[in-house]
Amino acid sequence: MRLNADQRIAFDALCQAVASGEGGAFFLEGFGGTGKTFLINLVLAKIRSDRGIALATASSGIAATLLDGGTTAHSRFKIPIDIQSDSTCNIPAQSHLAELIHETQLVFWDEAPMQHRHTFEAVDRTFKDIHNDPRPFGGVMFCFCGDFRQILPVVPRGTRGQIVSACLKRSPLWHHVQRLPLTINMRLFSPQMSPEERLHQEEFANHILAIGEGRDTNNEIIQWPLNGIVPDNTSRSLAN
Repeated sequence: MRLNADQRIAFDALCQAVASGEGGAFFLEGFGGTGKTFLINLVLAKIRSDRGIALATASSGIAATLLDGGTTAHSRFKIPIDIQSDSTCNIPAQSHLAELIHETQLVFWDEAPMQHRHTFEAVDRTFKDIHNDPRPFGGVMFCFCGDFRQILPVVPRGTRGQIVSACLKRSPLWHHVQRLPLTINMRLFSPQMSPEERLHQEEFANHILAIGEGRDTNNEIIQWPLNGIVPDNTSRSLAN
């Protein structure tokens, strides 16, 4: 599978940043179908084929299973479940995990927007301590991935303002992040798809995108076409 223009720019930027050894942070952003997971796995394969160490993590277990060698970020970095503004990860300086972090060149973190900003700050604090380096994440390159139109951090009984404040974009770390946007819906280029199916998929994708960007609401009420509604609410129907 060939890379499209957006993917090529992102691939080259990530590989060049790893080769420079200067660290840094990126955010690979795009709505569903733009090929984020494909690109992540491609970069992982490239770095590892060059005998480098690249870690694949995600905010959810399901997302982690789609990455080559993926694990949840909480499992990989021993992040506390009850995260606080001054939390750190439970990684002893002389542990095998600390040694792995010392050797790591790149960390991918998929579905990053759904995590509380304190989670990233705890990892940043821990990496700085392990590397004894004041740069973001101790000089280790991070690439966060996801779509802020989707699930944001869950703040129990939180107001809109509190939820927004919990986002990665509100963290001081965000000032160090370089955006890598993916905008081409690759699902529309399947050779097995008929023109009618392609048109239907494009309309559906545009509708989802409009909802995510707040362009398809009427007094905060979302209108949904009847042909997109599951006819009953049984578990079997939802599974199918």
